[in-house]
Amino acid sequence: MQSDQPDPETMLPLTPAVFNILLALADGERHGYSIMQEITGQTQGKLWIGPTTLYRSIKHMLEDGLISRLEQTLAVARSKPLLGSLGPSSTGKGV
Repeated sequence: MQSDQPDPETMLPLTPAVFNILLALADGERHGYSIMQEITGQTQGKLWIGPTTLYRSIKHMLEDGLISRLEQTLAVARSKPLLGSLGPSSTGKGV
């Protein structure tokens, strides 16, 4: 029996933008500008993601099922827990 969910390993390596967006959404849903602020705060200003990178990454993440749209906010797609599937040892990949 095959699963409808893609193998999370095929999504690696994550780009720094995608990785940090997922981390920003780990605590709950956010809107775009809040995601940008959270990333800047989490990285202590070392990484700044502009609107073009943010929304291009979000578009691909929505298409891949990594996140889902909840009215006016975004959240990690609970049906595909990417970080949980990959395990803690994989979080260093793609960064």
